[in-house]
Amino acid sequence: MSKKVDSYKYNPSLSVAKNAKNNGVSKENIRYYIKTRNINRRLEAKINIAEDIRKFIKVHPDAAKTEIARCTGYSINTVKKYWTIVVGNANLEQSKIGEKIAKKRLREYHNFYATHPSCICDILRVETFNHFVLEPFCGIGSISEVLKEYGYEVESYDIIDRGYGKIGDFFEVDFEENRYDILTNPPYTENLTDIINRCISLCHSKVALLMPLRYLSGLERFKSIYQIHPPARVYVYMERICIARNADFEKYNDPGANREIYAWYIWQKDYTGATELHWIHNDRTR
Repeated sequence: MSKKVDSYKYNPSLSVAKNAKNNGVSKENIRYYIKTRNINRRLEAKINIAEDIRKFIKVHPDAAKTEIARCTGYSINTVKKYWTIVVGNANLEQSKIGEKIAKKRLREYHNFYATHPSCICDILRVETFNHFVLEPFCGIGSISEVLKEYGYEVESYDIIDRGYGKIGDFFEVDFEENRYDILTNPPYTENLTDIINRCISLCHSKVALLMPLRYLSGLERFKSIYQIHPPARVYVYMERICIARNADFEKYNDPGANREIYAWYIWQKDYTGATELHWIHNDRTR
């Protein structure tokens, strides 16, 4: 190793790749550093986040949660999750923030909503993407398989084993930056802001996310996402599309079973104009 291990400046809140880059060493060196010091990355990251928020509150005791989020760089949902720890007496080590769930409960806990394959064909009629595509929430492969049919080389991941792709937490896998465009139907969880921001940071040139149209609204969402990273284009569906809980497409094939209006949100790194609004038709041929 060209640099002494003891001189590393390690930040568990960052990925292994980011730590390697910041220290000018390889990812293997950082992994060696973590292993030899028995570092609990989850706990250390939680400690760092709590300390950042605590320091800000100490200087600005009357600050609102939205201001804390904006000034610390964390999402409003992250600030809310850590609030009782930062201002109360909760024990950080015993907190359930970031806690791993027993495997036998994961499938039940992580109910997912699969995208009908026709929806991928819809967006591919109007947008082209880099040859290498990342699908970080692949489920049973509904999106990935269509992309492969269109000639794209796809890396597919999911947080649990659903019988398709690789197993990996989107926030823990060290994806190669600037290699992939990203197409996915992300989970609509409290860390959706973090998911979107990481997608934009990782992508080669484009991110395409299928999300409810109502996600365009909301002041906090605007400040944490759209004000910083406005989408290049938003394609609003003219009709209700088939988004099936746990991929039960037969049950949800009736448009009346889907009450949400969805849209494809497109971020493009080299785009500098105003966000364009388009309408898109679901040509369900599958």
